[in-house]
Amino acid sequence: MESLPVFVSVPPEIWFKILGFVLWDDIIFDPDPVSSSPQPHLALRSWHNTERTLEISKRRFVLRSVSRTWRDIVDTLPSYHFQSTETNDATTDEFSLQRAHRLQLGTSTNRSNRGNRHCCKGYNYWNLSDSAESGTSSILADHMSSIDTLRAEILIIPRSEWNALMKKPLDDVRQLLSKVRALLIEYSGFIPTDIPMLFINTEECLNWVGKWGLPSLRYLELATTLDAFQECLPYFLNNVGQELISLQISDASNPIHFLGDIWDILPRVRYLGLTMSILPPPPPPNHPLQVFSNREHGHYRSWRDHLKIMAEKWVGVQCISDAHTWDCMAKEFLDLQHDLTSPDIHSLNKFCICSRCVYSLYIACEKRGVRYEDEYGRTWAEYNFGQRSSLLQAVEI
Repeated sequence: MESLPVFVSVPPEIWFKILGFVLWDDIIFDPDPVSSSPQPHLALRSWHNTERTLEISKRRFVLRSVSRTWRDIVDTLPSYHFQSTETNDATTDEFSLQRAHRLQLGTSTNRSNRGNRHCCKGYNYWNLSDSAESGTSSILADHMSSIDTLRAEILIIPRSEWNALMKKPLDDVRQLLSKVRALLIEYSGFIPTDIPMLFINTEECLNWVGKWGLPSLRYLELATTLDAFQECLPYFLNNVGQELISLQISDASNPIHFLGDIWDILPRVRYLGLTMSILPPPPPPNHPLQVFSNREHGHYRSWRDHLKIMAEKWVGVQCISDAHTWDCMAKEFLDLQHDLTSPDIHSLNKFCICSRCVYSLYIACEKRGVRYEDEYGRTWAEYNFGQRSSLLQAVEI
């Protein structure tokens, strides 16, 4: 391969730019995907997508196998995505660890919050896992003596890694993480750096948030299975809610219930996403809320009835992003459009989203001019257009 003229004639500097482009992903390497996305409320779903990070790893493997020149170039690219699934691996490549733009320690997976999602797949909330149980070993902690500051702007780190890191001198940890702008972490009682984007997966109470401030925090995502989460939520939001632009909450245990005037607590929120909740009163007319995302994949008709009320009465909301996919209910939805008495087969399966509930919400949104999307950001009309286009292309072929 290296003897071919086309490879010999291209300077390494050009290959550096070309391969860097191939190994770059505008979503997963963006520490602020919400601001740069044309559909901000969907950006974080793509940002969490483990298939995208796997694709980058596959590309890297292939490119390194082409030639020694390409291998050397790929190994020095600053956009390199590093992921380790063994947090006690003493042979970790320190050079790659230090230069990673998105640093992922442990394994991140997307989980459903309730039941079985074999009918309608989708993203709800993530889970971190690692191999270390004692919390005494950490890739970052073990390399702090030789790494002063990480290049990474995005850090995804499980509990054992974080606990071991927190045993190091605080000033050293702050210096190490000084460039991090997006942090995805399991529960921790302390975060030593101020960041704009924070994801917390917790099974413990959040009262510890009063111990530190996050004045730059703009995007917050919480996932929990804690029964007592509702008791912690008001205190937590009172501390961090004033500057939030996006708030996403997934509670797998109970309906979310906001206490107090939530719109005073969240005066700047434009994107709000919740699992099943007791909805607060509509926001005041001058509130900036634009998009509501339903993060509930369970089969709860009453919850979509509440969303229907939102579509009718929350005048500032311009878009409702639902948790269904048009693909898994297209036939039933078409039948309902022509005959409301047609059977809804999904309603017979407790693990599926009922088509009739979705149709009712769709009609409510249509009447008020609210954009109604599935979890991939497609309206029913856009989905149908895509299906017809695919069919025409198949016929032409």
